[in-house]
Amino acid sequence: MFNFTAQLVLQNPFVVFISFALLILALEITIIFMKKRFPVLTFLLA
Repeated sequence: MFNFTAQLVLQNPFVVFISFALLILALEITIIFMKKRFPVLTFLLA
């Protein structure tokens, strides 16, 4: 499984970049959502 993933990464570095960007985007959306829902919680976390 790891060899397959490594081969995929080596062949398509752009795929890794896209997945990384999507991960960051998901984190940003989660943070924004939490700020709207739980302002006190994000204040304590930040």
